[in-house]
Amino acid sequence: MVEDYLQIVCSDGSVLSVYNPFLCEGISFADLKGCSLGEIREDKEANVIVLGLDKGSLRVNVHPEAWAGPEAMTLQRPGHSIMIWN
Repeated sequence: MVEDYLQIVCSDGSVLSVYNPFLCEGISFADLKGCSLGEIREDKEANVIVLGLDKGSLRVNVHPEAWAGPEAMTLQRPGHSIMIWN
């Protein structure tokens, strides 16, 4: 956790920054270290972005009242454009 947002640094150099409120499911916050990110998908009905991990998932709240800034999260991957969820 970095000040007021979550930042996950992956072994391939990718950096995922989550600025909106999130919920850990099937995994504790302390156990996030060492997890692999398998998928990122949107659940429009629940207003969440689901980050599928090898040991559980993170559900990022994207309901209009949940926004703390201009974007919900960003993904920076070496050699690729920055992905922004806004």
